[in-house]
Amino acid sequence: MKQFHFSISLTPQEFKLAYAGSVKHVIVLTDEGSRVQIPVMRLQPYLLPNGVFGRFRLIIDQNNKFVRLERL
Repeated sequence: MKQFHFSISLTPQEFKLAYAGSVKHVIVLTDEGSRVQIPVMRLQPYLLPNGVFGRFRLIIDQNNKFVRLERL
């Protein structure tokens, strides 16, 4: 399995636009310098009144399929 670490900061307004369907994915820059595309729906459990923010770890399998997203 592969792991990617990254920081994200989305305001409630940015998340609302994404969740409303105008944006389906968020592209983040990992600590390693890779760009990773994450479906917005995967961020929903981490939505707080002030948005989605913090450090995360994305785990994918050998076929690049989503396994888990964790807030660190």
